Amino acid sequence: MRRVVSLLFLAFLVAAPAAAQSLPETSDRIVDYQISVTLDPATHQLAGTQTLSWRNPSTTDAVQELQFHLYLNAFKNTRSTFMKESGGQLRGDQMAKDGWGWIDVTSIATASGVDLKPTLAFIQPDDGNGDDQTVVKATLPEPVPPGGSVTLEMAFTSKLPRVFARTGYKDDFYLAGQWFPKLGVYEPAGMRGRETGGWNCHQFHASSEFYADFGSYVVQITVPSDYVLGATGARKGQRANGNGTTTYTYEQADIHDFAWTADPDFVVVKATFSAAQDVTPAEYARTASLLGRTLDEVRLSDVDITVLLQPSRRQHPDTTSRPAPFVPSAGRRCCALRLPIPDGRWQWRFPCTARCGRHSRPTPAR
Repeated sequence: MRRVVSLLFLAFLVAAPAAAQSLPETSDRIVDYQISVTLDPATHQLAGTQTLSWRNPSTTDAVQELQFHLYLNAFKNTRSTFMKESGGQLRGDQMAKDGWGWIDVTSIATASGVDLKPTLAFIQPDDGNGDDQTVVKATLPEPVPPGGSVTLEMAFTSKLPRVFARTGYKDDFYLAGQWFPKLGVYEPAGMRGRETGGWNCHQFHASSEFYADFGSYVVQITVPSDYVLGATGARKGQRANGNGTTTYTYEQADIHDFAWTADPDFVVVKATFSAAQDVTPAEYARTASLLGRTLDEVRLSDVDITVLLQPSRRQHPDTTSRPAPFVPSAGRRCCALRLPIPDGRWQWRFPCTARCGRHSRPTPAR
C-alpha cells in the first residue's frame, strides 16, 4: 500500500555532518494537540477548544511556566510589534484598513480542573513592547518534572483578518494559518548552544518564520456543508450535523503546525507523485552522496497530491489541463527527505504541514 505523506518543499540542501547520525523513525513528539474548531462565516470567527499535552524534554529542569504564541494578535491593531516593523505591508501586500484579526484565550485549566486563566500574562521577550500581545505565559500550580508531562484544557476565539501575511479570509475564502494558541519550544541547556534551559517563544515579527516542536494533531473542523475543505494530514472522518454544517476530522503525526483552508467554490484536483517514476536513479545517487547517506535513507515515499483551486484557475495549463508536467514538478521539489539540521533534529525527515514551500527554522537562542 502506498504510504501517503504530506508534501515538503526541498528549498535547499546542506552538507551532511562529518559523522552521520542514525535516523529516528519518528520525531520526539513533544506535543499532542486535539483541537475542535467551528467556522462562523458571518463573523469570520473561529470558536475552538483544544486538549494540549506537553512533555518536558529536559533531563534536569523542572518547568512551571508555559509560553504560548498568539500569532493572530499581530493583526489586532497598529501597535503590535509586527505592525510597527512592517508598516502594515508584507512582500508588497498592504493590510486592509478594516482587516483586523485577533485571538483570545477564553479558558485554560489543567486536566485536574485547576483554573490557570488568572495566571495568564502577556510578555514581550524580544522588544519590551507593552502593546504586543503575541506571546502569553501561564503558570502551573506545580512544576513539570524532567521528562514529565502536563495536559491542559483550553478554549479560544479567533477572528481571522482580511487575507494578509499568509492567513485570513476574503469573501467566502478562508485560510486558517497560525490560528490556535500554539505552545513555544522549551530548549534544554546545550540545545543550539544554550547555557541554561528556557523557552524559545518569540513575538511575531515582520521578518520571521515559525518554530515549534514536532508532535501529533487530531483536528475536527466544522464548516458550512457547502464548503470544500482542505487541511494538514489525512482526512479520517466526515459527519453531517443536520444543521447545515459538516464536521471533518484530520489526523497527522510528526508535524510542527496545522493549517486549513475552505471555500464553497474550490475545485478539487488530485494527482500522484511516484517515488520510483518521478525521481531518477541519478537524482537519488546524487542526493545520497551529498548527504552522506545510503540510498534507502534518501529514498522517498509516494505522495497523493490534492490541490484546491479557484474556478478561474481550473484551466491553467500548468495544473489541471496538463497534469503530466505538473506532477513531476511537485514531485521533484516536494518530498520527505531525511535531512539533518544543526540542533540534531531531523526536521526534513517528517511530514510537513499543508503549505508546500514553508518550513520552520529555529531562531537564535536569547
